[in-house]
Amino acid sequence: MEAIHQIASTINNGLKYLQDNSLVIFTGVAVLWVIRGRFMQWLDPSKQGVTLTSSSSSSSSSSSSPSPSSLGTNQDERLNDMLRVRQKQQEEAERKSKLAAQERKVKEAEEKKRRNELNLKKKKTETKGNTLGSSGGGYNPLQPWSSGSGGSYKAQRRTVNRG
Repeated sequence: MEAIHQIASTINNGLKYLQDNSLVIFTGVAVLWVIRGRFMQWLDPSKQGVTLTSSSSSSSSSSSSPSPSSLGTNQDERLNDMLRVRQKQQEEAERKSKLAAQERKVKEAEEKKRRNELNLKKKKTETKGNTLGSSGGGYNPLQPWSSGSGGSYKAQRRTVNRG
């Protein structure tokens, strides 16, 4: 019974120590991890980053790694591939922008034509009818005495109901 009590108190003391110093321990582990990653990158610059799976497999298969001269050509090929992909993207974007510009010009031309037709229709309707102040023939309800029909206008007699 004494042994179980001693083991439990040791575990409790260990957990209390971890709880009290967890921030320092975590910071230390993080700093060591970053330093290790920088050191590994300094040793093998072909790696862009260190992952958990690659770090354990790189130590076991260090004899099968490619030579430094082939790494340079692989990076050059990769860079050329990325440049070709970027060039294709630029060409596609230019093609789409030219197509959109053509469509926009067509729409603007159609809109201009439609507006011109509307303006012509308005002008035709304005010249057909009589407007106020025009001296054309016909009956003007605001000036009935000046119509061409002569004396057809007769004013109505107004009477007031007084009753």
